[in-house]
Amino acid sequence: MSERIKIEDLKDFDVWKAWKNGNLQLEPLWTEEEVSRLLDTQRGNSYVAVYDKTHDVDLASLASKAPEPGQWKERK
Repeated sequence: MSERIKIEDLKDFDVWKAWKNGNLQLEPLWTEEEVSRLLDTQRGNSYVAVYDKTHDVDLASLASKAPEPGQWKERK
């Protein structure tokens, strides 16, 4: 198993080279739960933005049900 490093560590050339060669892995910046929470927040923001402009509840509901960007959950 390769060692996990933080993105800041890539400033060091030797660390970057080891990462580029596949000997090191980056720690994830966000967990899946954090990404899911952020997407839910964005969906709520979409609902509010559309509702504020149109005052149409049905249209605003459609905005909040838009597909996730890149269907990120299905690419695991």
